[in-house]
Amino acid sequence: LNLHVNRKQVTYVQSDGLIISTPTGSTAYSVSAGGSLIAPNVPCIGLTPICPHTLSFRPVVVNDSSIIHITIPSNARTFPKITLDGKFPFQLQQSDVIEIKASKYPLPTYKQHQYQHEWFNGLLDKFKWNVRQQQN
Repeated sequence: LNLHVNRKQVTYVQSDGLIISTPTGSTAYSVSAGGSLIAPNVPCIGLTPICPHTLSFRPVVVNDSSIIHITIPSNARTFPKITLDGKFPFQLQQSDVIEIKASKYPLPTYKQHQYQHEWFNGLLDKFKWNVRQQQN
C-alpha cells in the first residue's frame, strides 16, 4: 500500500494492516495495535500500522484537514481488504485508490459533563490508566 497525505507519498506500508481512526475510534482497535490515546476533542486522524514489518514504522497523528490516499500498487502480489469498523469487507484490486477525509458534516454528540473530564475518567475506570500501588 502506498500512503499519501495531502497528495505527497509519505511511505510504502509494509505491515499486516493499517488502522485509520478518528479520536472517537482511537481507543478501540488503534490502541490495541499500539496507537495513541487521543482525546475526543482533538481534531485529527490517527494512522496506526498493524504488526509493522519494521520497528521504525510507528503510529502517527495528522491534522483532520489532511486528505489521505491509499493506493494499491499495480504490481501488488496480494489484494488487501478494507473494512469499516470491522464490518463490510471489500476486496481491493491493483491500482485502486482510497480517499479518506473528514466529513463536512460532523456528527454532534451530547455529554452530560465536560467532555475532557469524562474521557479521562473513562481511561481510569476502563483501562486503569497509570494506576499502580504507591511505593513507601
